[in-house]
Amino acid sequence: MRKFSERIMEARQANIELTRGEVEEYLKKVKLPKEIKLIINFLLDNNILDKESVEIVVSGNKSQLSELTQRIGADMNDMLSAQKLIKTNIAKVRLIPMLQQPEEFEGLMNGDRTLEDITIDLNSESGKAKVAKQYMSLVMGIANKYRDSGLEWNGLVSAGMLGLTNAMRDYRQPDYYANLEGNETEAKKYKKLSFKQYAGWRIKQQILNDIQEYSRTVRITQHQYKKNVAAGNTLGNFNTVSVDGLSKDDEDRGLAIDRMIGLSGTSNNDNYELSDTMRQLKSIIEKKFSQRDCVVFYKVFGLFGYDDMKQKDIAKELGVTPANVNIITKKIISYIQSERNAKELLQELYNHRFESLMLKNYDKSREDIMDALINDDIHVLLENILRLEDKTEFNNKVGGVLENYNEQIRDFLIECMEKDFDFIDENYKTSKHIYMDFLENIYPTERLKNSTDIDILNRMALISDKFKEHNF
Repeated sequence: MRKFSERIMEARQANIELTRGEVEEYLKKVKLPKEIKLIINFLLDNNILDKESVEIVVSGNKSQLSELTQRIGADMNDMLSAQKLIKTNIAKVRLIPMLQQPEEFEGLMNGDRTLEDITIDLNSESGKAKVAKQYMSLVMGIANKYRDSGLEWNGLVSAGMLGLTNAMRDYRQPDYYANLEGNETEAKKYKKLSFKQYAGWRIKQQILNDIQEYSRTVRITQHQYKKNVAAGNTLGNFNTVSVDGLSKDDEDRGLAIDRMIGLSGTSNNDNYELSDTMRQLKSIIEKKFSQRDCVVFYKVFGLFGYDDMKQKDIAKELGVTPANVNIITKKIISYIQSERNAKELLQELYNHRFESLMLKNYDKSREDIMDALINDDIHVLLENILRLEDKTEFNNKVGGVLENYNEQIRDFLIECMEKDFDFIDENYKTSKHIYMDFLENIYPTERLKNSTDIDILNRMALISDKFKEHNF
């Protein structure tokens, strides 16, 4: 976060003088937090309306406060209490109207700006990380609208995160667009967008640009193209997202922009409760496993109030080996697979892991983001498991791998999957190399060379179970 002194310095750059009537109107029109209302009412009650005096209340020392108190006939204890309240709400200090830029005050009064637009911290690394976390659901919501575009999910989300990063970099810099378009009118249009609308515009623009780039390098079949058209995602005119024709005087302007950008039905509210699926997941794990194993698992994923940690750090904190942390994690995931609604539970777990990785790497290059996904063993494990849970993906994957073998090996592998664990185990010594090669083709992104014999047998048994379940 920015230092207190830096926030005050930023506020001092403002040059605004307000009347009592304007401040009272501000209190009526703008939906402020109750703490800020108390502060503003205190300033009004003591007739503190000029910026210099407000700055003393906000950041003055005892000598300055005493002098101000004597000048206006206020109580010193009340003044100290007000300053303490301000310092505990320092992130919202810019909501005090006397400390705002004229355009900020005007924007809040006419609805062109939100409270978040004024208080959002896009200058510090911690502030940007908080914004990235808060707006992750917005990225996922917009990316989800383009699942049928042909671009993989990871690519859609990484493009969206790049768009969000660019929005954090460029917000409140409308001259950027004026230079880009060679048109000052464009700058004025974008200047009126709230951060959510602006971020949505940049996210969507980046996703569409990536889809267009993808369409240049991959031949889209006619069938896929028809699906895209039916979904409203044609592969042309991707750079036409515009705010033209939306006057700031339109009552529905904000809603119109939201519909245009694709924000309808998306949310960036991070204050959500646990989903029913996550509650069920927690109940399943805690009924079966020890408290220590549960804590290990929760720390690996950052679940239920625990911060996600690296396996070596969890091992050090809990007095176990990193190998044990890995074994516990995979053991619990394997148990979840036996549940009736395994796909739903694992999908929730996968989404949580995926979002966590994206947030940790939101400010990295596209290549670094993809490397982080590929090199995260848990993410890869869950991704591969989910592919096996889906009947179509399983049949396509296993069928494609089997085609690479000669008839004798192909028939043997099919026999392994048609029979039970005992058959797979009986043939392990003579066929381990076949099992390993088969599994490496099924799980191409996993590191299987160091797998134990039990790991290999369990994976073969799992594929055998799914083979029967999906009626291959």
